[in-house]
Amino acid sequence: MNPKLNVLLVVTDEQRISEVGAYGKTPCMTPNLDRLANSSRVYENTYTSCPLCSPARGSVLTGQYPHSHGVTANTTDIGCSVSELNDTPRLLPRLLSKAGYSCGFNGKWHLGTPNGGHFGSTRQAALPSHFGFEGMDFPGHGGIGIDYPQYKEYLKANNLTAEIEVHNDMYPLPYGTWQEGPEAGVPHFITSYTISLMEEFRKRAKPFFMHHNFWGPHQPYFVPDEYLRLYDNIDIPEWESFNQDASDCGRHTIIRRLPGENRRNWKAWERMIKHKYAFATYIDHQVGRMLDYLEESGLADSTIVIFTADHGDNLGAHGGLLDKGFVHFEEVHRIPLLVKIPGEGPKRYENLSSLLDVYPTILDTAGIDIPEDTHGRSLINESLPPRKYVVSEFHGLNDVTLSMRTVRSGNMKYGWTCCSEELYDLDSDPHELHNLADDPDKQEVLNIVRHQLLEWTKESNDPLFRQYERTLRNLD
Repeated sequence: MNPKLNVLLVVTDEQRISEVGAYGKTPCMTPNLDRLANSSRVYENTYTSCPLCSPARGSVLTGQYPHSHGVTANTTDIGCSVSELNDTPRLLPRLLSKAGYSCGFNGKWHLGTPNGGHFGSTRQAALPSHFGFEGMDFPGHGGIGIDYPQYKEYLKANNLTAEIEVHNDMYPLPYGTWQEGPEAGVPHFITSYTISLMEEFRKRAKPFFMHHNFWGPHQPYFVPDEYLRLYDNIDIPEWESFNQDASDCGRHTIIRRLPGENRRNWKAWERMIKHKYAFATYIDHQVGRMLDYLEESGLADSTIVIFTADHGDNLGAHGGLLDKGFVHFEEVHRIPLLVKIPGEGPKRYENLSSLLDVYPTILDTAGIDIPEDTHGRSLINESLPPRKYVVSEFHGLNDVTLSMRTVRSGNMKYGWTCCSEELYDLDSDPHELHNLADDPDKQEVLNIVRHQLLEWTKESNDPLFRQYERTLRNLD
């Protein structure tokens, strides 16, 4: 692998694999991601490190699980051990800068509190520029990015306005349309800046790492009307698990559903999903702009492009579940991962992979030694044997803390939640409708995945190790 390859890493927020055409038939239109997939490695079974924004994004920059890098929940959440990402020599921008790379960051950050000093800490707010990145700093979460001064300056300079018509304030998932076309939206704004930053980097006699982060298609789903109209005459098929009672699967009661009568109303969900799909298509167009730039500038043959998401989205599955976290289901844990390596043709990989693999893959691309305590593995090192299993962890959201661990092992999915268990056979039950944890015929495979999780908690220094070990001892 050429150590001088540039790297463009594009991360979306809360995007299901069913919102990327490369992963199978879907009403969601993503022609540019499909185009990328047609010249990329498509990883079919990739899982997030944590189905939550801040922890997953911390894993991208550290190659470690949240329990190691410390951002264990969204910053400002009560379950977050470290509300400002620690600045350590192992961070991607630190290692890449040391190796001669220009490092750029743009878009959603969500790895520091807006003003610092959260939960009694005296630490300053963490921003991308504090870690060696060039680009614009967007503190905190940022919603959909419309309140930042840089965006307002962009609108003013281009004689644009950011007027939004809200079609339905279906809390907490409002949706609507931008009133002044695609150029007025935040995705267009940050993409234009990323392209300009890559052009600046191109003029330097050194490689670059560009980390581009969209705020979407996370809710609220505000899109230019021309993208929404693409879905006017399209029916969205009802999820296979839509009418399921999710409490039939797990034994914990901390689940998030859409409030009110719309929870079981597929037509209400369909209207909202069309807005989310339109949002995904709008973002897809921005990805196309970046790909076009690489080709037109002559950088395509010297740039590895990685596309992924921080986590997925329930989006009404399993009885109207909302958002992410609190469940073990595929909708929130399984994510898209496309890796385009110059000179390679398309290939699909069925082996298990992880969001944690992005970090060592980028370092391997740059010819940098991968730190020993990295939890991911390089995707370009094909001498490594396939994983036997992959794990996601979850520590809670907002004002709720909760220990959850999810294991994908072969065709089996195992979920552990504060001493309750779930087990699904993804071959016979791909929509995870039947919890097999109490099935007498599945006890042998249940014990296998239990001990795989125990092995993982020990090897990764998960603080849960002793508790889980005692739990298994009591079950034997």
